[in-house]
Amino acid sequence: MATARFLGKDSVGQGYWISGPTKRGKSGYYFAQYVSGSTYAFLQSFPSYVSSVVFSSGVGNFPASGTLTNTWLEQPGGGASKRSALWYIPTNGFLTMTATITATDNAPHILSLYFFESTAGTRKQVVSIMDGSTTLASYDFSVINEFANGAWLPFVVTGSVVVSVYNYAGFNPQISGFFWDEPVAGISGPTDKYVQSAYAF
Repeated sequence: MATARFLGKDSVGQGYWISGPTKRGKSGYYFAQYVSGSTYAFLQSFPSYVSSVVFSSGVGNFPASGTLTNTWLEQPGGGASKRSALWYIPTNGFLTMTATITATDNAPHILSLYFFESTAGTRKQVVSIMDGSTTLASYDFSVINEFANGAWLPFVVTGSVVVSVYNYAGFNPQISGFFWDEPVAGISGPTDKYVQSAYAF
């Protein structure tokens, strides 16, 4: 049976998952980058305990703002940031998109989800970690443009889970990246201060 516990929103690091104040993705990562036209590159290094991340049907990609470069995710290996992209549903409305993460073990791991706002607007959305139809943990981006400059939602999860993103204001739901790390002893969250020290580096 899957479990999940929210550790607290971190809005400090923006897209700097390698060089920022909170290091992420030591165990693995999965995110998209905009190349040109309708072409996207998918940067993927799953941890040994994740076999796949599968999005619900109808999900597409959209590029990051060309000016908010601090929200762009750094290159693996420490290279300069390139224009990031996100997964979204290319239809306006109050919609839900999901990503099913299939795990091969039941040990606890930290799953950090990254969000940035592709366009200035009125988007609000609820992000939930699900086990089937059961909500295990969630966070509500209830403030307009709350993740305009980038925001991280870290969870401690066990087993296979479904990440659900539902928008109840603005254009459509969106998510920008998945990053995996290992917890340290004594984790109890949820505060930004805790999140900044919750990784075993």
